[in-house]
Amino acid sequence: SPALKAEVLMVMYGECISSTNLFEDAPEAVVKAIALKVSPVEYYTDDYVVRAGDPGTHLFIILSGRVQIVPKNDTRSRSSRAKLESGALFGEMPVFSGKPHLTHIRCTEPCELLLLSKYDLEDLLV
Repeated sequence: SPALKAEVLMVMYGECISSTNLFEDAPEAVVKAIALKVSPVEYYTDDYVVRAGDPGTHLFIILSGRVQIVPKNDTRSRSSRAKLESGALFGEMPVFSGKPHLTHIRCTEPCELLLLSKYDLEDLLV
């Protein structure tokens, strides 16, 4: 049933969604609507989730794993780059601004991310 599906997805993803800065103050009904719209996607170590110049089609929530923010022309050692881990949200700026991603996002270990499309997000915000 749709109600059972919503409850299961809330158990699976609700806490992670509501722990992000963007959705921390969202009502439970909104978090549930987001949980119904997200798509879980697995990435492997060294996979690029996005590359600089890619359009902002999705925002991403890290369910498990870690990613690294790699500046477009960065030649520094990997260890000095910013990292995001479970519960972090990224990709929202290109989604809201309509401008392409300015950095690469690379997985430093296997990751499971929740993807929310720009179109689903816009529907939820109306």
